[in-house]
Amino acid sequence: AAQAWRDLAQGGGLLVAAAAAGSGQQGLFLSTDGGLSWQQATAPAGRSYSALSVSANGRTIAALDGSRLTVSRDAGLTWVSYTVPDEQVVDLVAFDDGRILTADDPLRREIKYRQNWWDLFEKTRIERYPGELRLMDVQGNWSTQALPNLNWNALSLSADGKTVLAVAGNAWNDSGSAAIYLGQVAANGQISWSEQTRGALSNGDWVAADLDASGRHLVVAARNGRLYLADTSVSGWSWRAVGPSADWSSVSISDDGLVLTATTSGASGGLWCSLDRGQSWSLAGQAMATATDWRAAAFDAASGQLIALASGKPVYRFSPVATSAAPHLVLPQRLYLASDRI
Repeated sequence: AAQAWRDLAQGGGLLVAAAAAGSGQQGLFLSTDGGLSWQQATAPAGRSYSALSVSANGRTIAALDGSRLTVSRDAGLTWVSYTVPDEQVVDLVAFDDGRILTADDPLRREIKYRQNWWDLFEKTRIERYPGELRLMDVQGNWSTQALPNLNWNALSLSADGKTVLAVAGNAWNDSGSAAIYLGQVAANGQISWSEQTRGALSNGDWVAADLDASGRHLVVAARNGRLYLADTSVSGWSWRAVGPSADWSSVSISDDGLVLTATTSGASGGLWCSLDRGQSWSLAGQAMATATDWRAAAFDAASGQLIALASGKPVYRFSPVATSAAPHLVLPQRLYLASDRI
C-alpha cells in the first residue's frame, strides 16, 4: 500500500525512505539496488518519522520522530533509540563516524500557574528555548554548537564529511533573522561555523538545502521563492537564483553537482529536475501535480534513476530526460517493491 512518505536519504549505495507509520507499522524502508526493490527495516515499529539522514558510507542511518531519534550504525542491522534534548527538532545529518547533528526551532511557551492555592488569579510565566544545532557522539552525549538563536529548518553534509550546510527561516519566537551557515569539519570532529548568506535574498525564508559530495556546489530553497546555487570554489563566490518560484518542500543535488531535484506541494506542486546544474529545468509528472504532496526526491548515480516520494503515493522511479527532449516528464504510475506495492 502507499505510505505517508516524509523523507528520503541515500549514502554508500543505500537508499532509505521514511514514512509516518501507524501503530504497529514500520516507517523505514531500505533499498540497495537504486530503488528497484525495497525491504522494511527492523527499526522499532509505530514511529511517525519526519526527517531522515544516511551517512556517506551507508553505515549510519538516523531517523527523527518528534524528539526521539532512531539510529543504526551498522547499515540497518540493529537500532538504538535516543532522546534529543529539545521538543522542536526539525532536521538532522549523520556522519560516517556515527555522530548525529540535529537542528531545532526556537520555542516560546506560556506557563499558567497560581503561586498560592488561595490565589484568585493565575500568573503567566514565559519560557523561551532558543533554536540550536546539537551534536551527539556515539555514546549519546550532546553538545550545543556555538551559533545564534535562529529558526533552523534544514541541514546537509557533504559526502567527504568536511562541510555542513545549515539554513534558517524567518525570525520566529524571538529568534534572529533568516540566514545560511557553512560549517567546516576539522580532523578532530570540531565544526567551525561562518555565515554565508552573502545577500542571496533579502530576509529569505530558507527551508531546504543540499550540497554535492565535495561541498563545492551548494543549493538552497526559499519558501515561496526561488532556488539559489553557489560554487564555493570561485573566488568571491555568490549565490545565483535559478528555477521557478514555488513553495518548496525539498531540494537535492547529485554527488557531482550536475543533477538537481526540487519538490513542491499542494495544488501547484510538482517535481522539478535540472540535468545541467540549474541552467534549465523540467517539470516531471505535470499531469499528477494537482494536490500531490511531494516530499523528497534524489538522483541515484549508480542506476541513473530519479527516486521520488509523494505522501500517500507509491514510490516513483524513472530516468531523467533533458529539458529539450521532454519539458514535461510523465512518471510511472506506481512501482512494485518486492512483495509489496508502495
